[in-house]
Amino acid sequence: MQRLIFSAALAVSLLAANRTMPADADEERAAPKASAAASAADGADAAAKVVPVSGSPAPQQPIMGRYPRFRLVAWSKGSTQLISTGDVGSLAKWETANDQLQMHVLLSIPYHAHSLATSQRSSKILLGKNVGKVELRDGWSLDLVREFQTAEAGNTYAVALSEDDQLFASSGTDRVVQIWSIADGKRLHVLGQSASIIKALAFSPDGAHLAAINQDGFLQVWNIADETLVGPAVSVAGGYYSDVRFDRHGKAIIVTDRGIVTFFDLKSGVKPRVVRAPFSVSPEGPENYNGPVFANGRPFAGATALALDDERAATVLKDGAVALWSVDTGRVLKTLPKPAVLNQSEHPGHEIESLCISPDVRKIAAVTRKGEIMIWLVPFP
Repeated sequence: MQRLIFSAALAVSLLAANRTMPADADEERAAPKASAAASAADGADAAAKVVPVSGSPAPQQPIMGRYPRFRLVAWSKGSTQLISTGDVGSLAKWETANDQLQMHVLLSIPYHAHSLATSQRSSKILLGKNVGKVELRDGWSLDLVREFQTAEAGNTYAVALSEDDQLFASSGTDRVVQIWSIADGKRLHVLGQSASIIKALAFSPDGAHLAAINQDGFLQVWNIADETLVGPAVSVAGGYYSDVRFDRHGKAIIVTDRGIVTFFDLKSGVKPRVVRAPFSVSPEGPENYNGPVFANGRPFAGATALALDDERAATVLKDGAVALWSVDTGRVLKTLPKPAVLNQSEHPGHEIESLCISPDVRKIAAVTRKGEIMIWLVPFP
């Protein structure tokens, strides 16, 4: 098993902004229309940049450019560790301290990882494998703790840990959603089967409900105890790139997709609150943007992540920069410069596949389509 140590320095970008409470609306555009030039001006003083790992041949290149492809990242409880894994048998742990980024462990793993979850209570991490199995590993050492057989075969596309670390949920090629005991690996519940592959799973804070979003953009929520659905499946703006979680109070379910955040109240009959990224971040129609247009006719919208405070979000712009914006006010709080690695792309923003905001809302990790990882140390306003 291979273990390597490298380090990289990152500059810090400081932000400051005021926030106000959101307007009461079922659907809203999260900002007044603003010019792209104005948004760019917000980031003119941003110092965030990516500095290469020691020994890389050229400055300003992604810190992971010389290592195997990574495609999944997740922050640990303390926000100082980033776990990354991917398609070619690799698992790494990064740590940030004193404006430094260090790869402490890089392991070779004999499988492809299709899903990743980290505990916000302990050092536990879950990996969904391509052989019908899920691994529990220690987040500090990355050592294997236990392996679970969750299906006869196939990929495990989604995993989630309960907040008390006692249960985990999984779904894979068979599209069946199941809940398991961490302690002994016993299957406790079979909640149902989705019409398409599940992309993300999330437990409610009290462990009473489980939410799932599939690649066709349908949201399902179960009462775990009696294995019943809380209402019918709901169509959500999003799908393949969607993520799902409960708000910090456990009263609403949040689905995040490219350029859009949707809040669903658990109470029946309450309309969802749909918040779209600011106009300067995610244009309203193709006429406002000459970049890629998805097959369903929507204009390009960049990878989007929501902070755990449910109030601030980050979205990739068409030029590859990252806009930080307020879900409450719609104000663009800051625009971070794009990494140099994206400069040669015709549509740089399309190259960043996903974003991940740390629990302390002080760091943002990005993964490119080539499997490179970038991290900004960026205090939010």
